[in-house]
Amino acid sequence: MRPIQFETYSTLTAATGLPIPSNAEIAWLQAESANIRYRLDGINPSSTTGLIMRSNEPPIEVQGQLELMRFIQESAGAKLNVQYFG
Repeated sequence: MRPIQFETYSTLTAATGLPIPSNAEIAWLQAESANIRYRLDGINPSSTTGLIMRSNEPPIEVQGQLELMRFIQESAGAKLNVQYFG
């Protein structure tokens, strides 16, 4: 796999999906500054439900249907760093 795009998202006050590059097959996800909640099944998480991505921990690797990923911050100021691979 080769890296194809890197993005930082800082507007996660409402549950949202991401614009996924068409050739992306894998995403590495990392929370920065505050925890982020996420789901991988196309259903929106809330600030208290969903899987937890803890701030400043090593990246989480996601493969498969990347367009189903949804995210929301647990508290103000969270950033989501995403490295896409294709």
